[in-house]
Amino acid sequence: MDVLAVTHTQEPSAAWVAEAIAKRGHRLIRLDTDLFPNAPMVRRTQRGTELRSAIQVDGVWVPLDASTSIWWRRVNLSSKVDPSMGADAQGAAVEESRITLRGLASAHTGLVVDRPHHIRLVGDKALQLGIAAQVGLDVLPTLVTNDPESARAFFHEHNGQVITKMEHAFALKMEDGTGAVHTSVVKEEDLDALDGLTACPMIFQPRVHTRREYRITIVGQQVMVGALDYSAGSTAPTGASPACATRGWSTPGRRPACRTPCARRCCA
Repeated sequence: MDVLAVTHTQEPSAAWVAEAIAKRGHRLIRLDTDLFPNAPMVRRTQRGTELRSAIQVDGVWVPLDASTSIWWRRVNLSSKVDPSMGADAQGAAVEESRITLRGLASAHTGLVVDRPHHIRLVGDKALQLGIAAQVGLDVLPTLVTNDPESARAFFHEHNGQVITKMEHAFALKMEDGTGAVHTSVVKEEDLDALDGLTACPMIFQPRVHTRREYRITIVGQQVMVGALDYSAGSTAPTGASPACATRGWSTPGRRPACRTPCARRCCA
């Protein structure tokens, strides 16, 4: 069986996945999206109800049939799109490449972990908060706004203990390189800068002084938990790797399983 990994060249967990697949006697085919659309070549043909997809590996077209699984992990496009075509055309080419790859996964009749539209759905923070509240979980007071005065009032309402973050994950090109936009603590001296909300809305929530953060992965009926233990009392990981403890839980009748790539990375 072949497994197609739709990822990028700098994704660290891809090596762990490749190792696990090789131990099971299968082959991993990589589609590194930061090299796309220059390479590799892909094609998807639809004739009536017949769907045929393929990817070119070492000059040979390999079919992506129902026996092939797809692992979708962090698409990172645009670095190989020709900048000489102009900003508008380049942006359109990047978006078309993104849609092409999404279509490859969305139309696939075999196993896809996870399908792109599912990933986009769980990335909807407003939907997450609504569902969490409906099922009885405690949800922090949350403000999403482009109004500076509403943000300042929220800051004072919570005694200056507030964090801010974006609705979705993205990175900015800084002078010292590209960096992700992380959750940040709002300080008194930041209040004047909140006028910038008129250019881009943000999320505000009360600050929680985290002692332990749990990352939960569900595969079938198995529940695997990785815990990040912040002994220094910070609200988010800093440059140093936090101490980490992992524990596996499973449903009755199943063996616990916790040796996941995420857990191994945390505990390294």
